[in-house]
Amino acid sequence: MTCRGSARMPWDALPRSLVHAVEEALGSPITGAVSQPGGSSPGSADRVVTATGRRAFVKTASRTRDPGAHALHLRRRRVVRRAHLPARHAAPARPW
Repeated sequence: MTCRGSARMPWDALPRSLVHAVEEALGSPITGAVSQPGGSSPGSADRVVTATGRRAFVKTASRTRDPGAHALHLRRRRVVRRAHLPARHAAPARPW
């Protein structure tokens, strides 16, 4: 599903405090980010790489800009945890 009426927030528009929290979670400064277009919410969706070469996919949702998407992200975080998935399903570990 793509959202035609709203554009995703680019990585460089995120609050510095949020970028710092992501860097803390990944254990290294982020040296590159590529924002991903499309999707169902106006939050960001970015592929990032750190100074140590670690790669991650980061999605954000704003409580004020899109409360529904924010609530959905919180629910997804609770439901889709590696510990809750059957062992036969490959899933990447989440840093936080």
